[in-house]
Amino acid sequence: MAGVFTDGSLAQFRSHNFNLVYCQYDTIVEAFASEGVDVSSNESTSEADLQRKVSAFDRLTEVQRERIADEIRGLHADQFGPFFDELRACLNRTIKHIFVLTLSGPSRQLASIEDAVRFVEDYDEAAPASEFVRYELNVRYTNGDEIRGSFREKYKAIDFLRSFEPSI
Repeated sequence: MAGVFTDGSLAQFRSHNFNLVYCQYDTIVEAFASEGVDVSSNESTSEADLQRKVSAFDRLTEVQRERIADEIRGLHADQFGPFFDELRACLNRTIKHIFVLTLSGPSRQLASIEDAVRFVEDYDEAAPASEFVRYELNVRYTNGDEIRGSFREKYKAIDFLRSFEPSI
């Protein structure tokens, strides 16, 4: 991500398991300036001024563009290493196993550990199964990641599982 973001907004992305490199606005401006391009802007920057900036970028050679990318990577080197490590781990992960649990019967909400223990102790596992409730699915990967799904409809559970098949 590049630009101006608050610590709270970055934390929110990370709390949803986004792996990111945050390039501050000033370092982006600095990197482009190293090749003579002014990319600074604010709310009052005119469209004509923005177009001049885009045109200046369009005139850069491939070598100059690569130097800008190198500059950005250099200014944020402490973030790019862990980012690529995590990216490699995600790309190289494979499914270790898949848990499929079918649930039936009404759930119980109990007020204490003792009540829950008593319920489990008294539960008749040999009793006929009651009404189907849902499928609980848990896909576990070799790198420790887990993706879980809970579905009432069979077709949704199947769609969820099929989403993990490799695309060719």
